[in-house]
Amino acid sequence: MTERRGDQGFSVAPSRVDGSGGGWRGPRRRLTTWMVLAAAAAVIVVAVLGPRLQQRPNLDLSFLATPTPTPRPSATPTLRPGATPRATPLPALTRGDGPVPPGTIAILTERVQILDPTVGTVLDGLPLTIGQAAIVRATEGTGWTCVCLTNEVIDRSYSLLLRIVDLDENGEQSGIADPLVLGPADTPDGPASIGTGIDVTDDAMRAIVVLATRQTDDAFLFSAAGLSLVERPLPSFREIARAAGPPEPPTPRPTTGLSPEPGALDLLSSLVYVDGPYVRIAPDGSVAFAWARLRRPAAEGPEPTTTVAWRIALGPDASPTDIVELPELAAMAPDCDYAGFVTADRFGWLCPIPDATESWNAWALQLFDLDGGDAGRIAAPEAGSGYLGEPLMDRANGAVYAWDPTRLVLLRFDVARMSVEQVKFDPAAEVSTGVAPGGGTNRPDWHDAGSINYPFGYGEIAAAADGSRMYLVGFREDMVPDAQAQASLGIFVVDRATLALVDRWAPTANYQMLSMVLDDRAVAASSFAGAAPDGRSVPWESSLTLHDPADGRVVVQFGRLGFNVPPIVIER
Repeated sequence: MTERRGDQGFSVAPSRVDGSGGGWRGPRRRLTTWMVLAAAAAVIVVAVLGPRLQQRPNLDLSFLATPTPTPRPSATPTLRPGATPRATPLPALTRGDGPVPPGTIAILTERVQILDPTVGTVLDGLPLTIGQAAIVRATEGTGWTCVCLTNEVIDRSYSLLLRIVDLDENGEQSGIADPLVLGPADTPDGPASIGTGIDVTDDAMRAIVVLATRQTDDAFLFSAAGLSLVERPLPSFREIARAAGPPEPPTPRPTTGLSPEPGALDLLSSLVYVDGPYVRIAPDGSVAFAWARLRRPAAEGPEPTTTVAWRIALGPDASPTDIVELPELAAMAPDCDYAGFVTADRFGWLCPIPDATESWNAWALQLFDLDGGDAGRIAAPEAGSGYLGEPLMDRANGAVYAWDPTRLVLLRFDVARMSVEQVKFDPAAEVSTGVAPGGGTNRPDWHDAGSINYPFGYGEIAAAADGSRMYLVGFREDMVPDAQAQASLGIFVVDRATLALVDRWAPTANYQMLSMVLDDRAVAASSFAGAAPDGRSVPWESSLTLHDPADGRVVVQFGRLGFNVPPIVIER
């Protein structure tokens, strides 16, 4: 890699090393035309090896306290677009009215990029690949620290290396620690050899790395190591367990008397692949919960899956000191993606739980104490096959917010009361009433439920740090003819306490995910390439639109951020 500051001897190969067998984790999005063309050659392999996760149907905060609004009849909303969308490529920069908050925004696309809304510049930093980088803000000075995974040639063979890399305020490499060789890297013609899970403590000073290393076609060795992001010694890995995947199903006998032609499934049916591992550190840094799924491809129906899970006690340097198997945690649904610490002493997963016939799913929040014991379950009030996006967890108040962006249903799980509240918005409404004030009175401590080294990038909820407002992106349930995506319904502005709808903002692109940026002075809406706000195919690149959190005016829009990866805001 040639840096703008000269060759610094480090590069990140753009290949997947997470061992999941798929691309994006979490609910899969519809592929736009350009994505279909790019992925056509890989359809068979992805279909065989990729995890089958819950899917969205068809598609795939202001500083001002807001009182509960007076209800009024639903009507066609008079939304306030900040710019008029055009069926042409978006400009590289579109400025709105009024002042632009100072500061920069770090995003991850095919690389780290630094956006400066004030002057409208986009700086290209270190090339990185989603799934190969856990990025946090530096504990000292400016910039970021990356726990980076790379494929490099050692002794004439590719190896997977782990490095701690310092990034400056421009997103470029400014320092690098000695590498740690984890094992052989993946090869195009062989099975995934290593799966990697990473989590970082809240103070960004320590990390834990969990590995799943292939031993045979059916089995993996799991190990873990603590990692200091400050002193940076080379850690040693401790074995957690060895686990085998589900047994291979019997080969169906041909009914014609002729042997079937060998195909992709015949060649790969003997391979178990690892989905994960995943790991989450408790807020006090004393323990971590880790889990992984060993899956075997299936010609039809659900993939046979074996889930393994552990409680890992951590020393002062985040190194494992005691490891206990957790069969209760391993009993989570096979396609469970959303998990994290809901409070200081409660871990939870929010998942769809299939019924006996596996014909529909009911969502529930399952809780565990710090010892890994069952701490109760809160069932969602609406059973069905609805989609819930990645939830937002308020650790300070023990609340979990989950949003169905197509049915426009917002849920708030209360861990202390073991209860749940629900509101449903009319897709034509600008405002609506909510529920009795709730959600706690402490200043929120917001956390998502995704992996730091593999962010979902599907945050349909953003929330103000002061807890006044929440922002939700919505979609039409149906699709217009010849559409590439569901139409965006814009941004729903919600009072956190009452869950009342207090405003609606029209989209200027096909909004998919939201983040708070510039110290909560803007709401950033990320958009995929190739789709207009109504879902029609257009030659637009990915974009990032900044809205004022009080009135929704468009502050600025970066309209040309590439075609391959939507912009994911680096928030930590």
